[in-house]
Amino acid sequence: MKKMMICMVLALCMVFAMAGCFTNVGFTFTVDTGDEIIIVLDTTDDYSFTPESPFVISCDDKVLSQGVFISSADYQEYVDVVTKSADATILETSEKNGYEYIMWTFSDGESSEWNYAMLLTENTGVLIGNNVSEETAKECFDRLTFSVED
Repeated sequence: MKKMMICMVLALCMVFAMAGCFTNVGFTFTVDTGDEIIIVLDTTDDYSFTPESPFVISCDDKVLSQGVFISSADYQEYVDVVTKSADATILETSEKNGYEYIMWTFSDGESSEWNYAMLLTENTGVLIGNNVSEETAKECFDRLTFSVED
């Protein structure tokens, strides 16, 4: 009986010890295009993520970025407009998790925002906006991992 109690106490201690080890939260979104998109956020340093679209990324309960799913046609339109707009400055074009993206800033003289558009499938993209700062926009984006469910 004593061995059993010790085993139960040790098992319970392991459960509580492991509870602090989970540093990612992920959600699967079924989007209008029919694709199932998985987004995972690294939640260390008190970052959080909402499971509905538009999804919200916060830190210490302060909203930093918001994201919405878009069609591939919308993605291409964003790229075309940003490339031609005098009010937009492209900050980065690259790939993340194998998906192409563009980051730009837009300023109307009174306020600024930092945006990412990423193409995830031939049908679906994601648009993520941040009106706090370039640094927080990059931090939020760097914490995200994207994948498409087969």
